Amino acid sequence: MKTKSLLFLLFLLLVKTTTFSQVAPPPPAKDYAKRATSLTTAGVLSLIGGALLGVASAVTFEFGVTEKVNNNDSAILGVASLSALIGGTCLLIAGKHNRKKAKSIKLKQGQTFLPNQGSLMSKAVPTIGVQIAF
Repeated sequence: MKTKSLLFLLFLLLVKTTTFSQVAPPPPAKDYAKRATSLTTAGVLSLIGGALLGVASAVTFEFGVTEKVNNNDSAILGVASLSALIGGTCLLIAGKHNRKKAKSIKLKQGQTFLPNQGSLMSKAVPTIGVQIAF
């Protein structure tokens, strides 16, 4: 009974390693370009919204020297403005990185060096070329 379960577990381990050792191809450059466009658009809108919230915070701020002034609304708008500005900046940076990835990925079918591992290996495998542009 133990040998059957041990052999079964070894078989499952073999299936798992062959399944997860497959390398998925990278997403096409079109996906990166589309993602870059949407992230840049969202970043610009967030920056504009953050600036408008900052203006609203400054307008609602009340100065008071002698009486007690409640500036809770202004503080909430200021924190929301700061968060929108930080988020918009992060989105713009992510869009720039995705735009660079879209320009640098090039997928082709070509010959590559493979050590002799047996007769079941194919000689042509998908390769990824990265172009470095300055």
